[in-house]
Amino acid sequence: MLYVRYKRKAGNTQVNKGPAGFWCGVIGILMLTACSGSNQDAFSVDSLSKALNEEPTQTVTLASAFAEAGDFSRVVVGCPFLEPEDIKDSLGFNWPGARDLPLDSESKGELIFATDSEVVGVSVFSRTEVNFCESPESGGSVISAQTPISFTKEANTDGSNSWTAQLSK
Repeated sequence: MLYVRYKRKAGNTQVNKGPAGFWCGVIGILMLTACSGSNQDAFSVDSLSKALNEEPTQTVTLASAFAEAGDFSRVVVGCPFLEPEDIKDSLGFNWPGARDLPLDSESKGELIFATDSEVVGVSVFSRTEVNFCESPESGGSVISAQTPISFTKEANTDGSNSWTAQLSK
């Protein structure tokens, strides 16, 4: 007994789902999960903050900070007012997702995790939480996953920490 019934009522669509609707929903969720390709939570800036809080020297590699993210060899730093073309040039290949980054926001930054031929994850973060864009030339920087990066730590008024990466291009 499979059925999905749609009724129009006062201009709104009302959906009555029977067993077919339930199973279509379950199958849809499973397909999205299976096709996602990577665990985006593993690219959360929280992973970096945790690694920095545990490291007395406040120097980490992105490979160690994002160890749960899987395989990536380099990271491209996205900073305010870069163009999608700049991201493409830094990656060395065309990535359509560059157009969807908030590159016009002064308050956001991005880390684009990549292998030689594909983007495997993206972290969009508040620059008040972690800042890879302290200097204007940081945007578009390519960082090897194994390169140690030093950070400076500042306490925010709300008790949280703010981290600034010391990058040179």
